[in-house]
Amino acid sequence: MNSARFSGPANFAKAFLEFRKLRKRYLKPIDYLIESKGYLLWSPNCIEDAAHIPEVNRIGGNGYMTKRYSTLALLALGIMVLAFTPQAYAAATMDLCLTDTGTCSGGGDWVNFTSDGTTISGTASGTASGTGTLLGNNEISFTGTVGNANVTVDAGTTNAPGGTPTGQLSDLSYNDKYTGTSAETFTLIWSSLNFSPKSGFSLNGGGSLAAGSTVTTDACFSTANTLATSPCPLPANIGTLGPFSSTPYSGTVTTGATVSSTFEITQDVKLTFPAGTALQDTGDFSIDSSVPEPATVSLLGGILLLTVGVIRRRVQRT
Repeated sequence: MNSARFSGPANFAKAFLEFRKLRKRYLKPIDYLIESKGYLLWSPNCIEDAAHIPEVNRIGGNGYMTKRYSTLALLALGIMVLAFTPQAYAAATMDLCLTDTGTCSGGGDWVNFTSDGTTISGTASGTASGTGTLLGNNEISFTGTVGNANVTVDAGTTNAPGGTPTGQLSDLSYNDKYTGTSAETFTLIWSSLNFSPKSGFSLNGGGSLAAGSTVTTDACFSTANTLATSPCPLPANIGTLGPFSSTPYSGTVTTGATVSSTFEITQDVKLTFPAGTALQDTGDFSIDSSVPEPATVSLLGGILLLTVGVIRRRVQRT
């Protein structure tokens, strides 16, 4: 449920740590290519502590890279850090619904909390009671009771508009204990707005189940971009995991679906409990963006080609 909020030079160190993670994924093959040609664009020791970059850096076995060239390489790296650093997320619009009727409307036991990322408001029905809390500007959590479900903590997190090339968009976690005398389905619904256009999604998660319990989760998007208080229409256009009936459980489903306009994401989790006491179920499901945006891929490729080309030409002249 964590989300990075990097902004401004004061947080450059955090931004660079994020870059190092991305470098392992995207840039390691480029390192080998450059080093095999006798050119050294960067080294971990030098880059991690800019104060220790020497006036002259050794490259290969037949030349040197002057400070001017190492500065060029550092400039290119700085641009890539900015391109891949997670952006500060704007205050989110989001809704968390917990219900024993399948929706947060009409009768039955349910609680519903809505937030604009600054304030939070809630409504309840039946015997449901507890506390909804706004954490930061992108997460709602609830502790209390809904019908026969004793909620230790259920929480939804949104990373709208989804500023990273790939990464978590939405997350829904739960820790619930059932104490009813008859079988019941308890439903969690998490909805958030204003995601930017994307292509490719994955639904991932897992957890543990009490004996006799089952869990199913759905994920979907809607270009109507309005908050939902009911589960995803089936078949869910991002995907469905489950039903799981053994513990521990985990799963992943992916789709190449493309959304070309601003959209909303809904996650729902349906927990089916048998009759019993102290039946504890826990889990966490997230929706990730699995494909980088074309503009980001083009930017990265262009920077790499330009940097390698310029350094190669200049070194060859020496």
